[in-house]
Amino acid sequence: MEYKLLRETISNVEASYINDLPAHILPSARLEEYDPAASCIFVVEWNRFKSMSTSAIQDIFRHRHIHVLDAPVDTVEFDREGLESLGSLTSVRSVQGKLLDSPYIHWLISSFSWRAAINYQKCDRHEQAWHVG
Repeated sequence: MEYKLLRETISNVEASYINDLPAHILPSARLEEYDPAASCIFVVEWNRFKSMSTSAIQDIFRHRHIHVLDAPVDTVEFDREGLESLGSLTSVRSVQGKLLDSPYIHWLISSFSWRAAINYQKCDRHEQAWHVG
């Protein structure tokens, strides 16, 4: 059943291809002017993006997602110091969603030395939440 759903999803995605390519690969995805027949993703290089006006960005974002290529990012390790760069490890954090019931997430959480600080709680409307703190 999972494979059937995956095949149907891939088939639906590929049905929107133009000349065997996803629309965001085509040159029209890089045009600021909105075309409903083009990609729903606007693709732009970092240098061009940072020189665009706020109103131009808002006009694009009104109809499309924006994918910025080659944007500079700081490397953060997935360790205690890296997590602390996002905020205090002693503050309570709530994360909700059905993905939290995944065996991988359970393994990931149980792999950390601070797992004792994590409480798994059932929330209203059958959502789950991890409270870290």
